[in-house]
Amino acid sequence: MAVNRAPAGGLEPAANPYAPGAGIRPPLLAGRDAELNEAARLIGRAGLGYVDQPRLAVGVRGVGKTVLLLAIRDEARRHDAVTVHAQARAGEGFLPALLRELDIELRRRRGPRGRIEQALGLVASLAVTVGGVRVTARPAKGRGDSGDLAVDLVELFAAVCDAAGTPLVVTVDELGELSDAQLSALLVALQRAGSEQVPLVMLAAGLPGVLRRAAEVESFAERLFAVWDLGPLADEAATAAVVDPARDAGGVAWEPAAVAHLVAAAGGYPFYLQHFAATTWDTATSTPITLEDTRLGVERAEARLADSLVRSRLERLSAKEREYVVALADLGPGAHRSGAVAAAMGTDSSAVATTRSRLISAGVVHAPRYGQVAFTVPMFDRYVREQGREGRPRARR
Repeated sequence: MAVNRAPAGGLEPAANPYAPGAGIRPPLLAGRDAELNEAARLIGRAGLGYVDQPRLAVGVRGVGKTVLLLAIRDEARRHDAVTVHAQARAGEGFLPALLRELDIELRRRRGPRGRIEQALGLVASLAVTVGGVRVTARPAKGRGDSGDLAVDLVELFAAVCDAAGTPLVVTVDELGELSDAQLSALLVALQRAGSEQVPLVMLAAGLPGVLRRAAEVESFAERLFAVWDLGPLADEAATAAVVDPARDAGGVAWEPAAVAHLVAAAGGYPFYLQHFAATTWDTATSTPITLEDTRLGVERAEARLADSLVRSRLERLSAKEREYVVALADLGPGAHRSGAVAAAMGTDSSAVATTRSRLISAGVVHAPRYGQVAFTVPMFDRYVREQGREGRPRARR
């Protein structure tokens, strides 16, 4: 993929208002007003003692799940709620992050010291149970150490709310990374916390298929959550995400055709919008940003993404895993039957089941529905095809 050199001069690089990268909050969180307003309502209701369903944001990578959770965390802090954000990690789950953040939050709180210390003692008790989590409080004897993680979590949530005198807002990212045991404990704890009227606001996020997996772990899970199905931004919101930050950064404008080209190339996905807009800003020489600026900026950004998204991942795969990825890519965008991928490889599903499982564990693909498989990153199929079978970029037509 040939890419020309950037022209001399250009817009001020330091003033580039866009935020490319995973989980980095853009200057304008466009198209998520409904979810943000609903979260604010839930937090306000919890402050009045009302209990609502947990929310689960579902979507592929690049739709802004993490950014949305962090924005909700910031909203909760403005309400003075105890707020923790826990990103689940493979092999660790969410508990270490949850306990570390609760330890920090409680120590910042002003309130009845006895209750604060009791809550910190519960955090310490669970830290002992989980292992590998360093907190400074002494474990509470006979509390938070029942051996039943769900029971201990409910007790912890209630103690934190009681100590702080405010709601507890917990955001859990990458819910699908939880082990079956941790996921079961969290689901049961949420159900019990609701029945016991604990003023807890729980918001989680995961890839498509995470709700199905949760229901396989605990059958009531499909009724536990209210689901936010996050997809690409509508054209109006995507346009605002590109145009408004440039205008606010110093009166930089975009030609309508330039914005239309960028929005179409990004498919409405916030991840691509930010990457393409940032690179186009660095490419442009003056305002307004032109269609030619955008074409070159998108081309450059795609070349970089092909390396960062595809080449590095393909290089880490075994030959069989790589063959599976290429076969799935050749079937085109979206989800496909596992059997169709196997057929494209000249074999049957049972012969590649282990390969599929390894790719799911590696976060390259996911199972949005039973018997289906799809890439976790939008447009990944296109980049794989452009990289070619040997991992080298092909010239774009």
